[in-house]
Amino acid sequence: MDDDEVVDAFIATGAGAVFGPTLHVEQGALKLEGWWALAYRVSPVAILVRDEHPPSGPGATDRLTAALTARGLSRVGSDLPAMTTVVYTNLDLAGISWALWSTDRETGEAALNARATEESFFSLADGGASGDGGASGAGFSITHGVNASSRGARRLAGEASRTVLAVGVTAELAAALGPGLEDCRVHLVDLEGLEPQGCWELLPTLVLVDATGTAGRALVAGLRASAVAAVPVVAITSAGRDIAGADATVDAGALPAEAVETVAALLV
Repeated sequence: MDDDEVVDAFIATGAGAVFGPTLHVEQGALKLEGWWALAYRVSPVAILVRDEHPPSGPGATDRLTAALTARGLSRVGSDLPAMTTVVYTNLDLAGISWALWSTDRETGEAALNARATEESFFSLADGGASGDGGASGAGFSITHGVNASSRGARRLAGEASRTVLAVGVTAELAAALGPGLEDCRVHLVDLEGLEPQGCWELLPTLVLVDATGTAGRALVAGLRASAVAAVPVVAITSAGRDIAGADATVDAGALPAEAVETVAALLV
């Protein structure tokens, strides 16, 4: 694919194994010329953009910021405290200036702070010193997703490193997902009475929701409104109709094949 397509894929999902002539995506980071970290995807509504000119000139940054603007995001802040944790943990970089792009500053900072809180917890789980930011801290209850650290912790526990939270779907569909998803566990939960916070506490890598009814559509909207939804949310809808809060939709009449294909493409 060309570099514009790489940028679009990075913004949409942060998926890996996407390469262009000068850009590629690697574990949520957009890199230039194979090594220079240009941006990091915190969530679908929060992107960190390196606030420096790349060694090859501003062209790649201009391409990225134009694409972000087209998605309704704008620069809302720079060098925020949580950036240090997120960037160092995920990119092993320090002493670099970054800008936050989001729909608004409040939303962007919420996603950034949630990611920093999550990664502080998993550094403890991996053997770091105990402190106030541990699993009993207030921030952990709304942790928003799963990164490389949590996947590593699951592997050490002998579990699949990725989890699809299947909400309100049939047992038959949940069973069909398993064989098509590598290194992944499908966790089936009832839709009735489930709140967005309950989804995040299960640390899903992706959330699949039956949104053919009112309750499912409300849950999908609530997941996005929580401002900590940094994992893909896929909604099953009538005729694959788009709904607010979903990163992708699946036609309820095309199950299970379309669901397996869509989830596999978004699962990172």
